[in-house]
Order: sequence, then structure tokens, then C-alpha cells
Amino acid sequence: MKQVFYLLHVTVLAFALHPFNGSAQSRTDSARFKISAINADFGGNVVFMPLTTDDYFSMKNTVADQSQFLNNLDGYTLDLFTSVGGSVAPNISIGLSPFSQKKNRYNHNQELRVKLGMGVGIRRSFSFTKAEYTPYDTLTSALGNPDVWIDSVHYSNAYYTENVYEVNIGAMYLFKTPTHMRFHLYTGVGGEFGFAFQNYITIDKNEGSYFNTNRNSTYGNIFYGFADNYNYNTYRSQLTSNASFLRLYVPLGMSYRLSNKYDFWRQLYLYAHVSGGLEFHFNSNGGNTYVNSFGSFAFFGLRYVLP
Repeated sequence: MKQVFYLLHVTVLAFALHPFNGSAQSRTDSARFKISAINADFGGNVVFMPLTTDDYFSMKNTVADQSQFLNNLDGYTLDLFTSVGGSVAPNISIGLSPFSQKKNRYNHNQELRVKLGMGVGIRRSFSFTKAEYTPYDTLTSALGNPDVWIDSVHYSNAYYTENVYEVNIGAMYLFKTPTHMRFHLYTGVGGEFGFAFQNYITIDKNEGSYFNTNRNSTYGNIFYGFADNYNYNTYRSQLTSNASFLRLYVPLGMSYRLSNKYDFWRQLYLYAHVSGGLEFHFNSNGGNTYVNSFGSFAFFGLRYVLP
């Protein structure tokens, strides 16, 4: 964590204090960038990960305790081939306005936004289901209707979910519609690097039996209720691999100034944005690497523009 804050500090100072070596018409005492705003927002992200049983075994091989993992998947069905993950993601950032050599002043219609954030959520998840049918009884109609086969069905389910705690640092370069207006839009390009820590797998298992007429095509699937042997257990296993993330995206947002009259409120803005792009998910210790579709959003942001 200390290294991340140090990196953010060095990045901001490098941009804010590095002199702009322009032509003679530029002010020689002007920095290339000037800190112009402080931002804070709360939102989240969504990730779509195509997964196979090979990815399950790759994850299994990077956990400390494998005793609750299935070793043989014969008879089991992988219910979801695309895992939907995501995180809640608060962020703080500093806005830097670039110096315009042509206009000999800072350009507030562009912004380099350097941010520090965190995320708490899930990534890889697997759901396996197995059902075994055993003939239990046959109902014979006295009226000559077809026989009804009643099966005893024993089922077992296993759910594996990767839980992620992440710290990330990133930057966006934004182009805005005129910021002297009370309402303005912005877009640009962005990227961030995240490092996950304290990752673990939650394992949920349940099994039991019930009766139905699943094999009878005339009467369909009639459910007759559970037997008394239902079991549910949950476990937790720590990952031995470290995960890191590289994200590249395009944001689209809007910003609204709270007041045009009062000095303090004139400096405050509410903003929100959505982003779409790619996430590169890396795992150490031989874990698989993934390229995922990525989307994020900041549904509530507060921005203070420095006078």
C-alpha cells in the first residue's frame, strides 16, 4: 500500500512540476501541468470472462487447500461458460490542466486525471451440477393410462467463487466541451493497473435427494418434494497466486456545476461517467491469463475546481 501512495505522489509531482519547454512566447515560469481540481467518486465495474473446465483446474492448482475441490468432473455439468464478475470501486483523483503554448494559458477544456482507487468484488466463478437418477417406483393406472415412473434423484452442486481485494492507480486524458458552461460533457482515453491482495475462494456445496417423474414424457416433470438428507456446507481456501490487472478503456461522462452565483458553490461539480474497454487479468504461479470485456461506471462523483 505504501508503494502505491508513493507512486501516485511521484506521478503527480512529475506532471505538475516539470517545466514546459515551449517557444519564447510561453511564460517561462509555467509548469507543463497545473493541479486544477480534486475529485472523488463511487461506482463499480463489470467483467465478462469466458471460462472452461481447464480454467477451473488452473484455479484449483493455485489454492492452499484443495480438499474441497472436485478432482473428477465425470457426470458434472459446468452451468455457466461465461463468468460475470465485478467490484464496487471508490476512487479519488487529481485533475491536471495542460499549459497551452498557443494561448499562453492553461487549457481547462482538457484534463489529465490521475487517480488512486480500490475494488472489492469477484472474478472467476464456476458452478458444477450433477444428478443421478435411480428408479424408485412405478404407478400403474387402473384405467389403462400409461405407467408413471417415479425416480429418486440424488443431486450435488458445487460453487467456486474468487473474491478479490484490489488497489489500483490509473490516469485518463479527457477532452471536454466548454467548461465555462454550467453543464459539459467529456470523453477521452484511460488506463489503470491494479494489484489484488488477500484473494481467496469461497466454496459452497449442497446435496440431497428428491422424487420426480422426469423420465415420463407423457406427464412431464412432476416434482414430489425433497427427501430428508439435504446438506449444505461452505468453505474458504486462500489463493497462493497473486492477481494483477491492466485495463484500457474509453470514458464518456457529464459534469454539472452546482451554482453560478456563489463563489464556493461555483467551484463544485457533480459528475458521472461510464467506460468500456478491455481488462487483462494476470495470475502468478502458473495461473491462466485472461482478456476480458470490461465496463465501469461512476454513478456519483463530486469535483472541486481550485480557484
